[in-house]
Amino acid sequence: MENKVLIIGGDHHNTLGVIRCFGKEKIETKILIHGEFKRIKDIKVSHSKYSKNINKVSNNCDDIIKWLLNNKEKEKMIIIPCSDLAEYTLDKYYNKLNDYYIIPGFKNKPGEVCRLMDKYEQKKWSDKNDIPMAKTWSITIDQNNNFIIPNDIVYPCIVKPEISAFGFKSDIKIVKSEENLKNVLNEFGKNQYEKILIQQFLNKKYEICACGCIVEQEPKFLGCVIKKVRENCGSSVFGQFINEENIIKITNDVIKKIYNDGYRGLYDVEFLICEDNIYLNEINFRNSGIGYSLVKNGINAPYIYYLDSLNIDYPKNINLIYPNGYFIEEIGELKLLLKKHISFKEFISDIKKAFVTLKFDKNDILGSLAFFKGNGEKRNKVKNI
Repeated sequence: MENKVLIIGGDHHNTLGVIRCFGKEKIETKILIHGEFKRIKDIKVSHSKYSKNINKVSNNCDDIIKWLLNNKEKEKMIIIPCSDLAEYTLDKYYNKLNDYYIIPGFKNKPGEVCRLMDKYEQKKWSDKNDIPMAKTWSITIDQNNNFIIPNDIVYPCIVKPEISAFGFKSDIKIVKSEENLKNVLNEFGKNQYEKILIQQFLNKKYEICACGCIVEQEPKFLGCVIKKVRENCGSSVFGQFINEENIIKITNDVIKKIYNDGYRGLYDVEFLICEDNIYLNEINFRNSGIGYSLVKNGINAPYIYYLDSLNIDYPKNINLIYPNGYFIEEIGELKLLLKKHISFKEFISDIKKAFVTLKFDKNDILGSLAFFKGNGEKRNKVKNI
């Protein structure tokens, strides 16, 4: 196949997993990492044995689109976004890129992914489709750099950037009073956020994530559902694949609606399991951070999407009934241990249970060690355009 894959993302295990997915299939790739790096070797994913053609740009949309327009190939490249910023940029500039790249998104609706990356628009979409979601408010900073608090806010509530492509998980806050909310909004203003989302805090029993790909061929979507057992700073570090019939039905119903709306590409959809109902939390139109764990279940979602984009049949003997196995993001779990949020006994038990690790791969030792030696991504505010 002459069509290369272009992987765009940050320097994290989401991008690393996709690089490994295509490397093991021997598909030629280009890799574009956004962030503030002085040298290529400072990028952790560059140390993977599968990173053959790696490039870097600054952490903003303008530099990404400039690089894409200056690095076209004779044959269209299939782009796999591994970050919100990458997916936002691709969809926003779809009309400029469409002649040179195959881009995930809604068929004949450029800009629809950008619209739905706004979490308030997701709330309106969920209401339209009769999908339960927490009460939600959208507030915008005024000319005096103040946020006006709606008088019907329900406490406790969660405050976060309205568009995740321009924010950080560390900025998500839980507030319990109006005074607390005023202080948090003041911090958001100092961090130059213009639109903020406020959501009713739901007492969840646990959270689940459905991830995989939506394609043209039957079955129209392939993926897994995992239960988040442990999280660190909002990211899953230990989880279990589940097969509960009622949960699978609800997640499939939501994914089917996304398919019917015309979306084709990788997905990551989060739900909150509460005492009274199952609520949609958010939809991400990109590869999931836990997506590499699907490969152990025989679902190489990025590769399946790649073949489908080229109208090539993918293997149809994929098992969609998954074992109740576990995955672990080892470094995040180790941080919980060092913070004494879990015991050493729990840590060892989780390592033993996990049938897949998201960072360590015995077939990619250098790529694995780079993450264990690294200090993590720097916080760099994305240019809002």
